[in-house]
Amino acid sequence: MKQKSMVRQVQEALQVQLRIGEKRHDAKKTEHTHSPAGIFSYRTFETYMKQGCAFAKWAKLEHGSRTLAEARPYVESYLQSGIDRGLSAYTLSTQRAALCKLYGCTARDFAIQLPERRREDIQRSRKKAARDYGFSKENNADILAFAKATGLRRHELAAVKPEQIRQDTDGSVTICQIKGKGGKVRDIDVLPGKEEAVLKFAGNPAGRPVFSSVPSHMDVHGCRREYANAMYHSYQEKLRKTEGRDFRNLPPIWELRPVRNPDGSYLKKPDGSRVKTWQLISSYYRCKKDRRGVVYDKKVMLYVSRQLGNNRISVVAGHYLGK
Repeated sequence: MKQKSMVRQVQEALQVQLRIGEKRHDAKKTEHTHSPAGIFSYRTFETYMKQGCAFAKWAKLEHGSRTLAEARPYVESYLQSGIDRGLSAYTLSTQRAALCKLYGCTARDFAIQLPERRREDIQRSRKKAARDYGFSKENNADILAFAKATGLRRHELAAVKPEQIRQDTDGSVTICQIKGKGGKVRDIDVLPGKEEAVLKFAGNPAGRPVFSSVPSHMDVHGCRREYANAMYHSYQEKLRKTEGRDFRNLPPIWELRPVRNPDGSYLKKPDGSRVKTWQLISSYYRCKKDRRGVVYDKKVMLYVSRQLGNNRISVVAGHYLGK
């Protein structure tokens, strides 16, 4: 019987783990674990396929491996080669996660320590990139303005239709039923003062996307960061005017938080789920490390996070707010 190609082996190993249609959040509760088995979205599957195939081709070229089992001893060498080439900690983490799925194991099964992921090392949308020089801001002014006014992801931007645009009686504009990551649906508020950038497309023919395509060289993530920062300050000012809110003077709040061991790891139950207790915490988010001294209002952060399609304020603090 003819030996299957390495790429085919990777594809089959990952396809059997697909759980499309199931919610990862529900799986965590049902299986009593923070890391349920399986792959819950096609986007994750595509990412793992790309990383898995890259490893398989490397193992075949460098060590003559013909099967995934033969390639397994070289996982650590592959990750080390990425460290030696100067790959970012975030890229290396993605590679390791893909290989964990490929071999049905955890990161602890790989005898290698990856560099710590640090916010100051993030390169994406932080400075000029090669692709930026092939993108015309003048020719794409409409889609740029739309993206900065809505904070939509690339696939969301490509799918939005005119009939999803709604204007309320107070003049504010909302885009309804945006389908985001993992099939989650949300409504998003257009950035105050930028409504016209969106409303100009409300009269387009229904049923068709507002934009026929999203330029591949367009820095969509940079637009999302710009939206997040502007929306944070806008919503914070709104709360100050309507509620007289000053988050620095608010009393501490009770919140259900996971318990950590002395070494910083999470304390876990026998079933693998995290032990949580009610803890008294501050009403504001205090940044650490390179952003020590910077504080944000947690209520505003959560609002911005939900607009972006996330539900974690740590992601907003680490990847969107600030420079």
